[in-house]
Amino acid sequence: MDQVMIELVGGPAGLPEEARLLVVPAPRLGERIAVPYRAGYEHFEYADDQPDVPPEGSDAAVVCRYVWCYHTAIAE
Repeated sequence: MDQVMIELVGGPAGLPEEARLLVVPAPRLGERIAVPYRAGYEHFEYADDQPDVPPEGSDAAVVCRYVWCYHTAIAE
């Protein structure tokens, strides 16, 4: 399994739907994910032990869920 698709759950309502499905290298599975959003980052952590089948046509092996845990601002 080289890549996995992750679904981001929670976080700001304005985070676009297309930003909520990401393909990441499988070795990163379980690490926190930081997604740039507005003037900071939204942080998500692994919260799924029941992977799903990815959408048809995807190169990813499984879909795992990550849930929002906090926001950090970019320092100026």
